[in-house]
Amino acid sequence: MDYSKGKIGPSSPRPPVCDILSIRMKRKTGTLLTIALLGAGLVAGRANALPPGLARDAETGISQLYRLEFDAAMATFERMKKDYPGHPAPATLEAAGLWWRSRYSFDDPTRESSKAVAANVKEAVALGRIMAKNPALECEANLFIGGALGVGAHWELLEGSWFSAAMDARAAVHTLRPLLSCSEYADEACFGLAMYEFAATNLPWHLRWISSVLIGDMNNRERSLERFARAAIGGKFLRSDAQGSLVVAYTYYVLNPEKAAYWSAMMVKERPDSPMAAGLRMQSLAFIHDFDGTLALADKWLEKVGQAGIESAAFHYWRGIALLGQKRPLEAERAFTASLAGQGRPVWKAAALLKRGCAKDIQGSRTEALLDYRALKKANDPWLEADRAAIYLSRSFTWEDFPREISPRGF
Repeated sequence: MDYSKGKIGPSSPRPPVCDILSIRMKRKTGTLLTIALLGAGLVAGRANALPPGLARDAETGISQLYRLEFDAAMATFERMKKDYPGHPAPATLEAAGLWWRSRYSFDDPTRESSKAVAANVKEAVALGRIMAKNPALECEANLFIGGALGVGAHWELLEGSWFSAAMDARAAVHTLRPLLSCSEYADEACFGLAMYEFAATNLPWHLRWISSVLIGDMNNRERSLERFARAAIGGKFLRSDAQGSLVVAYTYYVLNPEKAAYWSAMMVKERPDSPMAAGLRMQSLAFIHDFDGTLALADKWLEKVGQAGIESAAFHYWRGIALLGQKRPLEAERAFTASLAGQGRPVWKAAALLKRGCAKDIQGSRTEALLDYRALKKANDPWLEADRAAIYLSRSFTWEDFPREISPRGF
């Protein structure tokens, strides 16, 4: 199909969806830490420019990503390339899917994965530039170009290619800025700009001037939060991405857990089948000390996925946190043990190991607690829980430590 000829017709009227891509954050509390990445959710919403079939297939693939069904999602995106060979959406989706799978698993880039991401970004940008030749599709084309460049920049950061990442980020921002005047895509542009803008506000001071030179005035935290909120409420494609970004921003940087809980409630309502959204909601409830709510949601999801089903390690972990918050350390210990036996990423196992040691300490089982703390030195520990364990190797964990232990900043 030739997408340079004009608009096709209305897309699927289903709720807007977009991807949430995991990255490691500063504070390692064993939580599902996510920030939205512009790119993967660009097509699953209401947009008159998109063919209904493409929007429907994109919705299917993105929903599979939200359910952590990575192989199925990648197969969907590959099929879309064959079905829509002239549209940049499938290549952008596949590049973002590769990023998501890598960050979820904490896998380092390989030669094969880097080659695949680069090829997809190149294809999406090239097809987007063809679309941009049609004035009726120029805004849509630039949205895809900006999204693809954003995926590429983040992947280059994983590779340690700082200069290339900066250049692609600069190109992405310069592509997205003009979309603020495109009424059809202004909310989506707000999200993309907010993502870069908020990241820039959290750079060390000695690096912010470099960001300003490369990207421009991007050091306005309040403006970035306002833009995230605009996309979270009014966006066609990136609502869930923006909601997840606001959860992360208010949890780990602005330190306003009540606002984080507000946005996580909106996100989980729009993504009721997503274990990722559920994990964020459990996190938010725990951080406002709503342990009854955390426990109820964890139990609901464990019943849904099974005691050893997908993300069960995370749900058992949050169940343990809730039980500790209710001062039920023996039951919490059992929940953390279940987390260690459940299905999930190594980060959950390390977090559960630390917290099980804390639960044992509270019960007076100091010798057993020390075994868990020491075991972290040999564990696969992406969030560096061993740094926390070192504190409790020198002294016992107490109830006074609990609020600090679940604080996003650790103090």
